[in-house]
Amino acid sequence: MGIHRDPNDVPQQFDDAVIPHGPRPRTGWVAPDVAERLPGLELLLLDSPIEVTTRSPQWAKERLRFLSTAVRGLDVLHMHRHEAPAAYRELYRNVGRDPDDDLPPMEAAFVQRLADGGFPQDGLPSDALMIVLAETGIPIWAVDAELTDGGLGIRRSLAGEIPVPAGFDPELTAGHLVVADDHGVISELCRPPRPVRAIARDTSHGVFYCVKPEGVSELRVQEAFWMCLGMLTP
Repeated sequence: MGIHRDPNDVPQQFDDAVIPHGPRPRTGWVAPDVAERLPGLELLLLDSPIEVTTRSPQWAKERLRFLSTAVRGLDVLHMHRHEAPAAYRELYRNVGRDPDDDLPPMEAAFVQRLADGGFPQDGLPSDALMIVLAETGIPIWAVDAELTDGGLGIRRSLAGEIPVPAGFDPELTAGHLVVADDHGVISELCRPPRPVRAIARDTSHGVFYCVKPEGVSELRVQEAFWMCLGMLTP
């Protein structure tokens, strides 16, 4: 599901960014208890050299402005009927989140755009990830490849791994689904990565990952990865 727009009013960058083929994402591990509880849940990963900038390039500014003007309130109201947003809503319900209160990634981005008047322009790779989310409905996150240890996967958190406000029982955070590696938690499921793992100005190689729920086609996720790398590969 993409945003509403006139199909004849598409900047050239839209066609250039989506390459017709590319490397296939590899599959991360999913803990057996999680796989049993959530059949079809996958973590897809793709490594790539990247160019990082703190300022948005002109093509990204133009593209984000174009996408911003194409967003309508009706898009947000009805997006839950489409494949990707519907699948992430169902995933949220299955892990105990209320998708009407805790909005899944695409819905959250669109609601924030309506509130702010436009999508943010934060440089690369943030701009590319936002463009991919708006265009495909698929959320992709990125971490510095040099700050990961071992393969990435999905498991339940251990007590104390998820920060909680003062006065709350840390044990309550045990059992939340997280993306993790051998060193520990990278992010909560469908949340941005922790700052200590995130892409930084000196990052030259990234690990891009997507939490793929049941109901989202692999081809759609592959397209999202290819679109992302088409914009970021030096």
